[in-house]
Amino acid sequence: MLSPERLRPSCIRYISIMWVEMVIHVVFEPGD
Repeated sequence: MLSPERLRPSCIRYISIMWVEMVIHVVFEPGD
């Protein structure tokens, strides 16, 4: 099984990628 120590960094990395995707979407595709 995956240990929390290994799972935690993966979660942070996934969230970081999601943030980057959101920022790029907002910057390159202005809404409103």
